[in-house]
Amino acid sequence: MDWIRFSQAGGPLRARRAIASTRLASPWSAGQNGSMNSDDLTREQVEAILARLTPTLGYLTRLSARMDRKGFADDPFAAEVRKAQRTMQDLRAHLHALGCNGMGNKRRAR
Repeated sequence: MDWIRFSQAGGPLRARRAIASTRLASPWSAGQNGSMNSDDLTREQVEAILARLTPTLGYLTRLSARMDRKGFADDPFAAEVRKAQRTMQDLRAHLHALGCNGMGNKRRAR
């Protein structure tokens, strides 16, 4: 039921449209040797990556909580879900910091 209300409000569809309109630059245009790092990301690219990661992080967080409630506490699969959730959370925090600290703020001449 909640998913239907969220979908009708344009939630995931609106997010997909925003993501589709922002593409990552080709690594071949980044540097002389084609290398690229996080300093080369624009704010728009950071936001696009965050928009893709956030729903998956939410899913993993809910899945982990559900597994804990159902008694999966010592299950190896539950441990992998928690590990994936922590890794995604760390990645999201790093990306958020890129956007906040101005690293993901540069605009490249195209």
